[in-house]
Amino acid sequence: MKKILFLIIVLFFSHSHIIKSQSFSNKEKISILVSELKNETADSMKVKKLLSLAELYPDTSHVRLKYAETALKIAQKADYKEGIALSYYYLAWYYVFESDHAKSTRSFLKVVEYTNNPEILIDSYGFLSNVNSWNRTHDGAFKWANKAMATAEKSNFSLHKAKAYIYLGDAYRYAGQREEANGCYFKAIKLLRENDRPGNSLLEIVYLHTLEEGVAD
Repeated sequence: MKKILFLIIVLFFSHSHIIKSQSFSNKEKISILVSELKNETADSMKVKKLLSLAELYPDTSHVRLKYAETALKIAQKADYKEGIALSYYYLAWYYVFESDHAKSTRSFLKVVEYTNNPEILIDSYGFLSNVNSWNRTHDGAFKWANKAMATAEKSNFSLHKAKAYIYLGDAYRYAGQREEANGCYFKAIKLLRENDRPGNSLLEIVYLHTLEEGVAD
């Protein structure tokens, strides 16, 4: 149960930085991307297309893993830092869904080393915070959760702040500080209500159920 809320965040928030067309089936998209990739010469575009291909496969698909690993090799060879970060980000989520927290942690640490993208940073910090909480290393959990919050405050985007409050709330909850956790979750819910992104309504319901009676009144 301890990882369910985190995985709900993953399902509704992750991979949102790559926009997917809704006009084609996955099979058609894959065919188009594979064809384009054969003629692509720019390393940065190769990386983006490989990760777009990875996105079209299930979270635990070995094909998804293969495309992300190939993207990483190209990005590293070209010293394309954002491509390196994105590749590690995809690898990290793959390992999350494989429940390999050692590899996912190493991958997320690489992400934060290479990216300045606030959304990716917040997700990465959030996962690192949760892993520390699951290991009962609460000081580490708060360190990463506070990094997520600082990044969100700097970006000044309501969805980023909501996610950061959720991660901070999780750190408090795992540390047994229920009142502080509730305060963070309530702030997240208020921010989510300001944003019409898909999935927010479900997150509101989930986190309303985590609040003790009277907190949301």
